[in-house]
Amino acid sequence: MFRNTLVIALLFCCLSSSAAFAQQKQLPISPIIQQSPVWCWAAVSEMYFRYKHISSLSPAGHQCAAAALIAPACNNNCANCITGAPSWTYFGQVVERYPRLVSTVLRNTKWLSFQFEDQHGSMDYMDIKAAIDDDKPVFAGINPSSGIDLSDVPQHVTMIIGYRDIPDNTDDGYLIVNDPFPFPTMHEPYIAAGGTKLSRGRYKILRSQFMNDLDWTASGYVNDLN
Repeated sequence: MFRNTLVIALLFCCLSSSAAFAQQKQLPISPIIQQSPVWCWAAVSEMYFRYKHISSLSPAGHQCAAAALIAPACNNNCANCITGAPSWTYFGQVVERYPRLVSTVLRNTKWLSFQFEDQHGSMDYMDIKAAIDDDKPVFAGINPSSGIDLSDVPQHVTMIIGYRDIPDNTDDGYLIVNDPFPFPTMHEPYIAAGGTKLSRGRYKILRSQFMNDLDWTASGYVNDLN
């Protein structure tokens, strides 16, 4: 009797621990500030490249190297290509193609199989959890300045690196977001939307607030086909 009770207690403890672990996860990706007012996409690319230990092909760093895919003159001078990504699709191509380029230059096949999965619009909370649990950060295109419709081109690119559940709610939960823009303290859209600043370039915000108040319009993540 005592043995059966002990087994049941241990099983319950294990199940409880697993459930608690599943309630939150955060990937080890540091926020990085963009090096120009229009390089949010390049800074978010750098976050991902560093997470995957992908080398920079430019002595000026990953952001300059990513921008060089749009304007090759950037290889000589970063100031020659201070430009935004022309579309969300193009941003996805940079995230997918740059690792392949590095693999070719360095003769390393490690990053040849990356494929950007474009998710139109926002992502459901459970889909975000599934991506993070699979160690895939979620790229999110938002429009924090209301009243501007840029169709396929979100104003701004961010990265979701984690989540925290709300008990008994599978439709909504907290997102941990790395944002590369150095917002002035008095004009931080995440705080205005009800979120919390965790550190420089990192915020916690409900998915519903992120989707509605920051106008989340484009999503994506990278699959490694190896």
